[in-house]
Amino acid sequence: MHETEKSIMRNFSTLFIIGNGFDISHELQTSYAKFKEYLAKKYGEFEGHFIPSIGMLPRGEEVADLKDVAQVLLGAFETTDSEEWNNFEDLLAKIDFGYFHDAVEIPLDAEGFPTPHARYVMEDESNALLIAFTQVEELLAKWLEDTVIRTKKALAPIYNFQELAPSNTGYLSFNYTDTLEEIYDIQNVLHIHGRLTHSERLIFGSQKEGVSEQTGWHQWDNKISSIHQILQKDVTVQLELHRNFFDKIGSQTTRVLSGGFSMGSADTEYLERICRDLPGTAEWYVSEFEYTENGGKPFKYKCAKLREAGFLGPVGYFEPKSGQLHIDSSN
Repeated sequence: MHETEKSIMRNFSTLFIIGNGFDISHELQTSYAKFKEYLAKKYGEFEGHFIPSIGMLPRGEEVADLKDVAQVLLGAFETTDSEEWNNFEDLLAKIDFGYFHDAVEIPLDAEGFPTPHARYVMEDESNALLIAFTQVEELLAKWLEDTVIRTKKALAPIYNFQELAPSNTGYLSFNYTDTLEEIYDIQNVLHIHGRLTHSERLIFGSQKEGVSEQTGWHQWDNKISSIHQILQKDVTVQLELHRNFFDKIGSQTTRVLSGGFSMGSADTEYLERICRDLPGTAEWYVSEFEYTENGGKPFKYKCAKLREAGFLGPVGYFEPKSGQLHIDSSN
C-alpha cells in the first residue's frame, strides 16, 4: 500500500466535537451555574472570609472536609467580580488570593509587629488552602455523580448522527459524561478531559496561570504559586498524550461539526491544533441553536474564534434533528 493511501485511511473525513452545551441540550444539568447552585444547596451559601481546617486520614494524608472546599471555592469566585460561573475555567485565573490572605489572623507582639511564630501560621494557612484546591476535582466529580449519574433518566436522542456523521468520523468530547455512548451508542469517543464513569482524572483549568501580588511571606507566596499551577490546564500535555487522535485530522478532513463547544479561551490551544492541519476547503458547522441564540451573537463569536485559530473555510450551522447543513455566506 502506498504512503498516500495509508494517509487517507488514517485521517478522519469528519470531526465531531461536543462541549457542555451538547449535554445541556439533552436536559442534563451540567452548566457551571448549576454547579454553583449545587454547592450552595448542599454545603451552604458562602459565609465570608474563610480558611479551611485540615484533618488527617489514617495513612497520614491531609484533607479538608468537602464543605470547607466548597466554601473556599465559593469564596474564591466572589473575588472575581463575576456572576458568570459558566466561564468557570477562565475565572480560575482571576481569583484574588489577597482576599484569603486578609482572613489570616497573624500573631502580633505588643508593638504590633508579627511574632516569630507568624511565619508558621502563614505556612499552615496557605497549606490549608492548597489542600482545599487540590480537592476541587473531587467536588466536581461529586456534583456530577449526584446530579447526572445518580439521577439520570432515559434521555431522548435529538441528534441525527446517521445523517451528520459518516462512518469515518472522529468524536472529540470535552465533557466528563457518557452522553454520546449511552444515547447514541457511539463508542470511539476521545474524552480529552477525562471520563467520570471510568474513574479517570477530571481535567479542568484556565489556559493561563493566575497572578497574585507578592506578600513578602515566602511560605504563603510559594503555596499560592502552587495553587495557580493546579488551576492551570496543561493543554500541551493532553495534546501529546492523544497525539494519535489529533494526527488523524488532516487533508482528508473536509467537515467539522461542533455541538455546544464554547471555544472559550481555556481551549484556544485545542482549537488551534484542530485547525492547523485542516485543508482550506474544509467546512465548519455549529449547531442550529448556537446559530440562532441571542440574535446570532454566539455564532459570530465562534466565527471570530475560528478565524483567530487559523480556520480558512466556510462556516455555517447544522440542524441536529434533520442533519441538514447550511453555510452562512456572511462569514
